[in-house]
Amino acid sequence: ELVVKQENNENHDQVTDDDREIDPLCLDSDGSMKDVDEMRASLINTLRRANRLYSKKYHCDQCEHIANSVGSLRFHKDAKHKGVRYPCDQCEYKATTFSSLKSHKENKHEGIRYPCDQCDFNTPRLACLKEHKESKHE
Repeated sequence: ELVVKQENNENHDQVTDDDREIDPLCLDSDGSMKDVDEMRASLINTLRRANRLYSKKYHCDQCEHIANSVGSLRFHKDAKHKGVRYPCDQCEYKATTFSSLKSHKENKHEGIRYPCDQCDFNTPRLACLKEHKESKHE
């Protein structure tokens, strides 16, 4: 099926190659045209994916925070409104998430280090090692 551009001129019944546009959603992987049912299913799937990506927002009922998932909203409420903290059993540090507490323990108490394989630099954080390599060795 071709989409025909309509123009306000006396030759509106004439269709040129420039007037033919085929939406990529109408094509199979081999480049052939899909039938109407396949196109409808493809469009519905595309709209569902877009809806999941762009319209699922979870608003906090206690402040202006907007989260992208139910879990993220729960973490926000626990940390900001309920005051949930995860205390370190080796010092006075209190984390707002369990994963932050785990990172703290690895970095401060367990001596886990990430050494650079090109120099003597080492760091307790993998992200810092990556940043170091990009800035010093690339």
